Amino acid sequence: MNFFTSFSSFFSILLRLVIFFLFQLLYVCIHILQIQVQAQTIETLDTQYGLFGISLESPLDSLPNKQFRGKKMKKEVYTIEKQPLFLGEAKLSNVQYVFYKNRLHSIILQTDNAKDSQNLLLFLDFFYGPGTQEGFSPLYVWQGKKVKMIYEQNVLTKACEVVIMSLAMEKEFQKEWVPANK
Repeated sequence: MNFFTSFSSFFSILLRLVIFFLFQLLYVCIHILQIQVQAQTIETLDTQYGLFGISLESPLDSLPNKQFRGKKMKKEVYTIEKQPLFLGEAKLSNVQYVFYKNRLHSIILQTDNAKDSQNLLLFLDFFYGPGTQEGFSPLYVWQGKKVKMIYEQNVLTKACEVVIMSLAMEKEFQKEWVPANK
């Protein structure tokens, strides 16, 4: 009986050690995966280079069912007729496509209430990692190598606007348009 008690005790200790080391290994693996996911999220923004299957810098004629909405500082603003207005759980009140020199400069997403603004921010955080908060207001920035995304929420109305812009197009716009107006 002594042999079985010793064997059982030894086996119990061994089993606990194996479980302990497995949990340690799992813990390390989870942290490695978190680091890799966070490192790839901004890259995802650059890789997508647009939204809803429409790439930044695309020519104007590639936008289907477009409706002209006006001009802003040498940029033309369009919407897409009957476009689904959801991104994750966030209901968007408007989606605008901004063109400069007949190429897609930026995509603007808008919400009109606190719940959808929060859901949109959660969606962006999930897919692109947490943005960098600027100042004390609800203003977050994601900066990739090719794309910059800005989330800004109005503190009074709780509506928000997200601008996803091509850095190359913005650089071209700044170079050609902004100095001329100084």
